[in-house]
Amino acid sequence: MRNKFITIIIFAFVIILLSINTAMAQSCHGKDKRNDNYSKDTWSVYFQGVKVPSASPSSFVDLGGGYGKDTWNVFYRGKKMSDASASSFQYIGRGYGKDTWNTFYKGKKNNTPISSDDNRHHTDKGYFKDAWKVYYRGVEVPNASSSSFVDLGNGYGKDSWKVFYKGAVINDASASSFQNLKDGYAMDTWKVFYKGAVINDASASSFQNLKDGYAMDTWKVYFKGKVIPNASPSTFTVSNKR
Repeated sequence: MRNKFITIIIFAFVIILLSINTAMAQSCHGKDKRNDNYSKDTWSVYFQGVKVPSASPSSFVDLGGGYGKDTWNVFYRGKKMSDASASSFQYIGRGYGKDTWNTFYKGKKNNTPISSDDNRHHTDKGYFKDAWKVYYRGVEVPNASSSSFVDLGNGYGKDSWKVFYKGAVINDASASSFQNLKDGYAMDTWKVFYKGAVINDASASSFQNLKDGYAMDTWKVYFKGKVIPNASPSTFTVSNKR
């Protein structure tokens, strides 16, 4: 009786394994997955499991970053880009693509075309520059110097003369001493900023970003750039628990 019971258990386990393998094979049948975005079979192209209309699987190439193209059309996240030329289109990183005549950001044509010069540089957090201009998320940053521009992260950037937050000039900031403290906080020698705005009366000489939106100087404690009334910097701590 005991041997019969063991045999039944083993048989059931084998059946389960065979069922799992069959299901996996069926789900992958005919699909050539590429870059976790586009896939295709003999007849169709898919983006994240949804069929891409008008795409030709025989010539389709996944370019990365949500971009793909076939012999005739260019696509972004499964949608056809009417203004893009498939013959010259290429993905150049950070959401940007280009063909012979235009540049694109997340599938949309730039308001101000980037120069045809090949000296293009991608920065870490949304900024992009060529030999003459700087862009933030596809829009030109006015009066920014490409030759000296540095992406500081978290929307901050600077050139030799100006500081920017998400592409807009921070008028009260000193470029020479400006630094990103992360979590939206930044400072220069004299002022402290949160998401590009000055934190009034904050002390730059003693200011420090704690974490999770909290910061403090010698006299005050802040949360997301706002003073926490009556909080004591000398004893203030942030919990490590999540």
